[in-house]
Amino acid sequence: MSVELILFVLRLVFIFALYFFIVLVARVLTRELTMRDVPERDTVNAANGAYGAFAASAVTPGQAYLVIVDGASTGVSIGTVYPIAPGVLVGRAPTVDVPLPDVYTSSEHARFLYDRGRWTMEDLQSMNGSYVNGQRVAGVVLLGDGDTVQLGRVVMQFLLRLPA
Repeated sequence: MSVELILFVLRLVFIFALYFFIVLVARVLTRELTMRDVPERDTVNAANGAYGAFAASAVTPGQAYLVIVDGASTGVSIGTVYPIAPGVLVGRAPTVDVPLPDVYTSSEHARFLYDRGRWTMEDLQSMNGSYVNGQRVAGVVLLGDGDTVQLGRVVMQFLLRLPA
């Protein structure tokens, strides 16, 4: 093979790789930019001590809470409490159960499941990953009371009962 032919093939491979990268970027941007603003949800602000109907400190099977530890400049206040039930979706989409307005959180980032008395979290192939106690989650991970959960830049604590 001549040098000119090798260079020509390498140029074609480079152009193909460049276009492939541009298509992937456009696909991600289109998906993320078409998301509407996340609507306000009813939350309980633990920083103000306003637990309302959630004041019970006993563990209720199939009920848990996510407490914001670090809102990462998203406008979500530290101490905000989200009650979660089995099957709850967390992400940026307006259709999820727990909205997190963080650009590093995927539209549908994670799902919380409850089965046979045990809570698990499933990462839904998010772009920036999910972390439990600082460890990246691949698939489903078992959760324990007090575990730290990070979705995008937002850090939360998983609790089986509200803090006193």
